Amino acid sequence: MKQGEVHKCGSGGEYYVVDLLPGNGGGMSKVAYVRDGNGKRFFMKELIEQRYDVNNPTSVAYTRRRIAVYTAVNKHTLPGASCSYTHRFFNEGRQLFVVTDLWSGFTLDTGSLFHKVDLAGRVQLAKALAYALKPFEAEDLVFADLKPENVLLHPKGDHLTLKLIDLDSAFPASDPPEPGSVVGTPPYYSPELFNYNCRFDKVRPPRLTPKSDIFALGLIIFELLFGQKYAAHLLPEVPCELCIHDKMPSIPFDIPESLRKLLASMLSYRPDSRPSLDEVINTLGSAKLVVRPLREQPEPEVIIDRYPDHAIVSLFNYTPLARLHYRLGEGRARPYTEPFMIDDDGIVLEVLYGSKMSIHELNVSPVVKGKVSLPTVKVESGRRGWKVTLECSTPNASIFYTTDGTVPTRKNGFRYTGPFIVPTGSRVLARGMMWGKLQSDVASRSLTY
Repeated sequence: MKQGEVHKCGSGGEYYVVDLLPGNGGGMSKVAYVRDGNGKRFFMKELIEQRYDVNNPTSVAYTRRRIAVYTAVNKHTLPGASCSYTHRFFNEGRQLFVVTDLWSGFTLDTGSLFHKVDLAGRVQLAKALAYALKPFEAEDLVFADLKPENVLLHPKGDHLTLKLIDLDSAFPASDPPEPGSVVGTPPYYSPELFNYNCRFDKVRPPRLTPKSDIFALGLIIFELLFGQKYAAHLLPEVPCELCIHDKMPSIPFDIPESLRKLLASMLSYRPDSRPSLDEVINTLGSAKLVVRPLREQPEPEVIIDRYPDHAIVSLFNYTPLARLHYRLGEGRARPYTEPFMIDDDGIVLEVLYGSKMSIHELNVSPVVKGKVSLPTVKVESGRRGWKVTLECSTPNASIFYTTDGTVPTRKNGFRYTGPFIVPTGSRVLARGMMWGKLQSDVASRSLTY
């Protein structure tokens, strides 16, 4: 996919234009922000591990499973809900695309959240994740790749909401991929998924059901409760292998007994011994928690929502009653009250929280490579003043300049389109800019005889 590229989806005249490319979406896909004919923005993935081919049984089966999963999940969710909503799945020649609602936020980092969110808040996130899996249990689907990286957190007021993303490994329990071909992440495999995918003896592979995801959910809940991976001290063996060999370590006593029993049952070797999602949700909701206040104000999150030529920056404060201040570049510090806009790359953001400060480099472009070359300022004297010519060796870069000595930005100054005349005594400052690269240093030239 390329920025500005148009993708048609069927014979009804619908199309999507690529707005922004945030980089590679992993082994199975390339991702992009797109907009439809009405200007509404979506998230689109090109599934590159499969190519559409009506004469290829593997391709036909893959497409059939994708349609079945997206259609079934959509019956239980809406755009903006806790599970990704699919607007369209289509092929363009041999390419396969899936269009979903727009995601925003940051990836679930269980280790970081352990130090930033109190126990009650982490239990609430565990419940929200269980709710997000409900469509899969209701429709007898296996998510197959449940892991923290496929969970997105987004601020809403003074709390975090959750979204389950990347449904592209999921399949109906009645129509699984061939043994050995399920795409997932081994540290979050269930024992039956490990046997299905990794055993050399494929004569009688186990049947995979939504209970496989309960095992992975148990591992994530453990991480939320304890701030570390289950059986981390026994690596490189992964939990599913430990479970197969009956070597599962006991659950620590730092949590209520009801939660210890819940985790033990979720991490059971036998799928039918694992609880349902309703049982998980009810146990999490009824647990009597001892909540200890955090010792210090956690570092806030910085969330960037990108558009083709600007970005909206939000700050999430984990301590609701504490105030945040921020400073952009060399500007003055100001209290944070609402999201703000940036329209350049390489902007330094300082966030002040409590007695501490965090520093971030903000970019409009998702992937910034290199820096624009320093422009050259060439001058010729004349009767009417000085003729100024600006050049930049970076192809396709724009040059912004000022003649009053102030630093040029996209908003302050002029875009260079050709030579111009300035009077004696002027000071010309010029800076090269280009989306996807850091802006250049400032070139300066004082024009005096």
